[in-house]
Amino acid sequence: MVEEKHKGQALATLLAARMRIDGVSMSALAIRLGISQGYLSQLMSGDKPMTGVSENFLRMSASYLGLPAVSCFLMSGRLWAEDFFEAPETCSQQLIAALKAVSDSRHAQDVAVSFEQLKKLPKAIQHLLVLQYESLTGVELMKGRSSRKSIQFAGQEHMPFEVRVVTSG
Repeated sequence: MVEEKHKGQALATLLAARMRIDGVSMSALAIRLGISQGYLSQLMSGDKPMTGVSENFLRMSASYLGLPAVSCFLMSGRLWAEDFFEAPETCSQQLIAALKAVSDSRHAQDVAVSFEQLKKLPKAIQHLLVLQYESLTGVELMKGRSSRKSIQFAGQEHMPFEVRVVTSG
């Protein structure tokens, strides 16, 4: 994890570069961004973290830099790229959910198999059981796995194809 003091240095670096290009002084930029020169100096040197700046400062910085506001929120460390994505389930989490679905099924209830019993099985057997259940029911319980067909043709230089006879009607 990035140390709090160093979060937001990307924004400080970009502001400094733009100041040099535009020939703007620290005090002129501070006025434009709605903060004191001393505070801007502390932000630019890294003595104050950018994560503590106001939303207004970030929006004013975005305007000055000609960027969307979200860019400055990201560069300041107030937002992270991960904030825009749902965290994927791990394989273990998917397997537990799949075993729960299997244990709740009519098939498991018919043979009196509980979720607790399924959790005690070795992982390889759990995976095999889930694959068998998926094959039997046609319900996909675990996302993102390779299919049997994709594995069958892996490493081959040709693509599988099918020849069909087309008759004109």
